[in-house]
Amino acid sequence: MKLSFGPDDERFRAELLAFLEEHAPPEAGKPYDVIDLAPDGEIIPEWLRAWQAKLFDNGWMIPGY
Repeated sequence: MKLSFGPDDERFRAELLAFLEEHAPPEAGKPYDVIDLAPDGEIIPEWLRAWQAKLFDNGWMIPGY
């Protein structure tokens, strides 16, 4: 059996990769431990909040429940 992605899956994957290449902040590629505090004392650093907002604004993230 040979499994493969269909054309819709490949389009989705290409769209996501293009978005990430264009918009992902450099900090996103580095290890981040939530135990480490950001310089301003916040557990979630500002760059991560901005990244989450960008993902949400572009339809790549939904609110958690």
